[in-house]
Amino acid sequence: MIHSFLAIFRNAFAEIVRQPIYAILIVAGLALTALSPVITAFTMMEDVKLTVDMGLGTIFMVGIILSVLGATQVISDEIESKTAGAVMSKPVEKMVFVAGKFAGVSSALALACYLLALMLLMTVRMGVPTTVNFEIDIPVFLAQLLPLLFSIAFGVYCNYFYRTNFTAAAIRAAFILYTLAFLFLLFIGKEFNFEWIALSFSEASAWPVALAALTLFFGILILASVALAASTRVNVVANIMICLTVFFIGMISNYLFGREIDTEKVRWEPIEMAETVTLSGFVTEENDEPVQGVHFIGDPGDAVTDDNGRYEIVVRESGSGDIKPRKEGMRFRPGSRSYSNIGEDKEQQNFRAIQVDDTFYLHIAGIWRQLTKLTYHVTPSLQLFWLGDQLMRPSPYIPVAYVLHAAAYGIIWSLGMVFLAAFLFEGRELV
Repeated sequence: MIHSFLAIFRNAFAEIVRQPIYAILIVAGLALTALSPVITAFTMMEDVKLTVDMGLGTIFMVGIILSVLGATQVISDEIESKTAGAVMSKPVEKMVFVAGKFAGVSSALALACYLLALMLLMTVRMGVPTTVNFEIDIPVFLAQLLPLLFSIAFGVYCNYFYRTNFTAAAIRAAFILYTLAFLFLLFIGKEFNFEWIALSFSEASAWPVALAALTLFFGILILASVALAASTRVNVVANIMICLTVFFIGMISNYLFGREIDTEKVRWEPIEMAETVTLSGFVTEENDEPVQGVHFIGDPGDAVTDDNGRYEIVVRESGSGDIKPRKEGMRFRPGSRSYSNIGEDKEQQNFRAIQVDDTFYLHIAGIWRQLTKLTYHVTPSLQLFWLGDQLMRPSPYIPVAYVLHAAAYGIIWSLGMVFLAAFLFEGRELV
């Protein structure tokens, strides 16, 4: 079984990497990321942040396109060409076949995202030209350009003299050369002087950017698993439509379905050695009578209104999130309060409570709340993986615990889709 899995994995990985579209998308992504400072140079003080946002967006879009094309290439096309039937006659279990294909697609995606992430980190260190006297970081410029040129030259050389696949040879060279170039930049400053972990990387908040790119990869992994499951039954056009639907729903699932779920704590939960701010106010009825026993979704603590209807919620400074009051039999106006990059205490964050006496309404509201919770948990929350907004802060901070949480979520969701793909593939006619 292990030998079959490894053989299918290697074949799927090589099959994707050999495709010209794979190299075209990576080169386009590298070029767009490297040239993004030219585009963002006129954005009035938001240049670096927009450069990072464009870089992460490029990784996301390239990953999505490769996910659909890769899954279609290794599953759907093989079914239509009857190649899958020949493999299954060995015999090979269908679960092993699907798992090996997914491992190959994931590895190809990881390689593409790795190269684009390295280019983004180099671009962040380079900075954005804001004046005519801007000094180009020559080591970064060379590290961005030379590996690409040498990789293309190596691919041409291997293809011409040894009939090796150009794309596979060039990508292999790019992986090695860009890795060496990045390691070189870690210890070399702008003046080609030695620096232990180049200061320019620290000044550019390279570590949070790297964590954001890593987190984004696990979101791409979910879309790859969806594409793989869909490719067992539909062709590439339908697969694209399914993945786009999942993508758009996933990016707004927190808004559509997550209002009843406490999902925002990690964004502003107090941590050791970090400053905190307090959100406070009163919850009263229309006649100004205080309402006690109201709790709050989004509260990292356990705040409950007291006899006077007053509450206090402690959150991390510069955090972002929502506060939603909840009490059985009541509605609130406003239904929630949103905060972003809180820098000081917020008082008079009051809510009005409205008694709901309609039993039918309460019953329907309860059913709707349970349905939204269920839908939220079975729909991939892709917004969890987008940390571009967090990098917009003056001092970006991304907890490693959050990255691990997102990675676990992405891996578990992807494995679930792989099992679904195996189930769908089980009943597929292959001959």
